[in-house]
Amino acid sequence: MSPPQHDSFGTSISKVCARPGRPPGHLVPGDVIAAIDGRAVRTSEDISDALYAHAPGDRVAISLLRDGSELGTSVVVASPQPD
Repeated sequence: MSPPQHDSFGTSISKVCARPGRPPGHLVPGDVIAAIDGRAVRTSEDISDALYAHAPGDRVAISLLRDGSELGTSVVVASPQPD
């Protein structure tokens, strides 16, 4: 995932990077992440803090806005990847 752009309702995803050998995730460019595990996120730092609070392999709940609709999904936290 590339650095998200700040939005008034959360943080917008500008790019989603697939990991080799893994199925595509539930997030798409343009999604606005509003909360992780029920906790509001407004900046990319909020997202980093929320994800680093979990171990790789943990499943986290994501609340997001897509095309004006509120959606919920979950993702599995991956190990950090080098830039």
